[in-house]
Amino acid sequence: MKQLVLLYISSILFFQSNAANAELIENTAKIENFTKNFKTFNGQKLTDLIGKYGLRITSIDTTPISKLKFGRKPGDRDGDIVVSIFISGNVKKMPCGLHKWLSQGYTMPHAEDIAEIIYRNGIWITDSPELDPLLYWAATGKCSGEYGLPW
Repeated sequence: MKQLVLLYISSILFFQSNAANAELIENTAKIENFTKNFKTFNGQKLTDLIGKYGLRITSIDTTPISKLKFGRKPGDRDGDIVVSIFISGNVKKMPCGLHKWLSQGYTMPHAEDIAEIIYRNGIWITDSPELDPLLYWAATGKCSGEYGLPW
């Protein structure tokens, strides 16, 4: 089921991003640079934090919110950037049961996620109730109650 949801989301993002002149970041150094200001609960770089659990960011898609044809949410502002972070790897046991959530529909330990977050004026918006549970945990060190976690 999760594979179908990820396929659906990625197809929407693909069609919207092509129409919106989005930027696709696939280079490791550029991914590191783009995520360097993401504040994690323990002060580590986001890539290092998730890397401890066998995950890596494979690419990042950025789309200005003003260019989206649909999908704006209450609270979105002109100038916001929708950032889709594509994550995969062979996940190790994680806090909050995230390893189970990330590997839904896959054979363990393989895991994938498309984590969506808003980037506003150089700040990652981590207080959204719909924030991806992996990013919520990375930012706060707490389990997200939004998706029925922990498992």
